[in-house]
Amino acid sequence: MIVISNTSPIMNLIAIGQVNLLKQLYGEIFIPKTVLQELSIVHKEQLSKRYLWIKTRPIINQNMVDCVAFGIR
Repeated sequence: MIVISNTSPIMNLIAIGQVNLLKQLYGEIFIPKTVLQELSIVHKEQLSKRYLWIKTRPIINQNMVDCVAFGIR
């Protein structure tokens, strides 16, 4: 299963010390570079080095992202 996440779930799980639940459930997750940037503002440590199972990927199809984010069919 491919899992793509935005900032909120990761940030909230980091805040309560449970971000590894995502790794246990999914193995790895993918985030856009903008999500990594948003997370890095609050969490100064290098997330990409600490959580190697969180991978950044570029957005290839912005229309699909908009459909998922805004419930557009």
